[in-house]
Amino acid sequence: MRLKNSWITYFEEKIFTDHGINARELSDYQQAAAPLIYCCLENRRISTKKRKVILSESLACGPWVADNRWKKLADDIENGNEINKYLSKSIGNWRAIDSLLFVYGISHLHLKKSSKGGIGRELAFGIFNDNSFYAIHIGDHEDLYRHSKLLEIVRQNWPDLLRQNSSTVNEGTTYPSDEEFRMYANHPSFQFNLLSPSAGKSGSQSFSLLGHQHTQLISFEIDNIEYKKIPLKAYCAYRNELKYITTIGTLLHNARPEINPTIAIDRQNKQYVITSESDESFCYIAPIPTDRVLCSTYGESIG
Repeated sequence: MRLKNSWITYFEEKIFTDHGINARELSDYQQAAAPLIYCCLENRRISTKKRKVILSESLACGPWVADNRWKKLADDIENGNEINKYLSKSIGNWRAIDSLLFVYGISHLHLKKSSKGGIGRELAFGIFNDNSFYAIHIGDHEDLYRHSKLLEIVRQNWPDLLRQNSSTVNEGTTYPSDEEFRMYANHPSFQFNLLSPSAGKSGSQSFSLLGHQHTQLISFEIDNIEYKKIPLKAYCAYRNELKYITTIGTLLHNARPEINPTIAIDRQNKQYVITSESDESFCYIAPIPTDRVLCSTYGESIG
């Protein structure tokens, strides 16, 4: 229990260090949820690294390619600069849901940024992977609900980013219209509980984006407080690491019940460093598992 409490405190402090948010000022906050809240905050952020910007044909041939705002955003992406300030201001709200990203894997960035996040009406829509940003379209907030148009641009330009579903679209099969998607995205009780990416269609063939990771949203409780619309990935990270930390804590308590352990997380060397204020000579090193998603390594590749 003492090691678990130290692990929770570590993430409470990390929420402030990494995101500038005092967790204790959040509504309905309970300290036990701090690692989960951290994962939810990280879930929409884009890792800082150099990526090649690849333009759709319509974007490359259109007027936006010469716009200084777009050129600055594209340069920041290609140079590996911090780009999370181009994201919505709701990036600091751990309960905020980006339905276009969570359901279809498509990110949107503002063309102008501020210290609190993106500003202005114009949005750049695209798909991030480890090495590239596929720039689909530049539009406005209405395009957040025009998933069919965005998916069709992807299909026309980068069919290798799509998977063709194994069966053709049967008569009577329905896919959400733009209007229905808007309703689902803004309704507080809909959670997009999808085990595979939501599909689009072209003629008789359905297709969906590869590499999705956000589509399953769940509800669960921590100490009798219910949390809704939690990304499954964040939940798994929380549960996986809680179980692992609890196991280590039990082993340490059985071996050294007198110590009061404090945990530090060394991401670079993939290890937990556990010390004790009551015994300065005590130091226990435990490996951070790399075969599962964890709060401590959230956003890194597994394996």
